[in-house]
Amino acid sequence: MGRELLLMRHGKSAWPLDVADYNRPLKKRGRKAALAIGEWLLASQQVPEWIVSSQADRARETAEKVCKGLRLNPSKHLIFDDRIYEAGSEALKQVLADCPGYKRRVLLIGHNPGLDQLLLALADQPPPLDQDGKLLGTAHLAWLSLPDDWQQLRPGCGMLRGIIRPDDLPDASVEITDPESLHQSAESLSDGQPAKSRQLLRAWLQRLVVRAEN
Repeated sequence: MGRELLLMRHGKSAWPLDVADYNRPLKKRGRKAALAIGEWLLASQQVPEWIVSSQADRARETAEKVCKGLRLNPSKHLIFDDRIYEAGSEALKQVLADCPGYKRRVLLIGHNPGLDQLLLALADQPPPLDQDGKLLGTAHLAWLSLPDDWQQLRPGCGMLRGIIRPDDLPDASVEITDPESLHQSAESLSDGQPAKSRQLLRAWLQRLVVRAEN
């Protein structure tokens, strides 16, 4: 049986004066996006078995918001690893190699350019860019299927299942008054998304339709 790797970049962060890069906090937008990704993972039944994050403030906050969306207790399910901060692809592979062998779905939350480098190294096809020409923007989530060994991550070994971007997700916190508009949204998802991404996003939208109609 293979493994699944979820790579997530931290949410949108602020740039306050006289604050070190390591200590930069998330903006409100970043917290909201991280929560939305966690809720999407839960609704799509893609709950990670192991969550490992950089301990830099913006990544830590992101991980905690994702856990909230997943309905998980961070103190029980979240691991911090300072190697992730400023790590390149090889260092991130080592972080993954140190994951427990029995964990089959891992979420790694970190920073660029390291995450972009790792995704490009592992993906079996060129990942799609967003509308700004970026690979993993803030709070974007890449989903890969991998061979059955965290210690054997060779170039191109991962099948890219999709990239989930917060802007593609409806706001589940707002009151839905027009279920028909969600049906239309589900049918008009961009063909630029991989097929599996479109399928999962449609499933998420349909759950909101059910909630609205009930």
